[in-house]
Amino acid sequence: MSLKPVGRNLIVSFKKPQEQDKTVGGLILPKNKNAPDEPVDAIVINTGEQCEYPILPGDTILMSPYSGIPIRGGTEDEPHRLIVEKDILAIVSE
Repeated sequence: MSLKPVGRNLIVSFKKPQEQDKTVGGLILPKNKNAPDEPVDAIVINTGEQCEYPILPGDTILMSPYSGIPIRGGTEDEPHRLIVEKDILAIVSE
């Protein structure tokens, strides 16, 4: 199955943080409840036709760990998410 985002949407993949505590019910507990959530690196899988930023598949971006919605594809350790272009905090370049 191949997904092509429309408009200003992107499909990204990011690695889940491995060091998380969970309750018995499955709720994720933050390490420091007073610290803000840190942005995560994500790899762009595909972009919509109307994206304004110069982003190509394979580029690395910085986004909130809670942006977008989970979609089919990827693996348990590297899930895919559908995000809106405005959720991009930065484009990472080397």
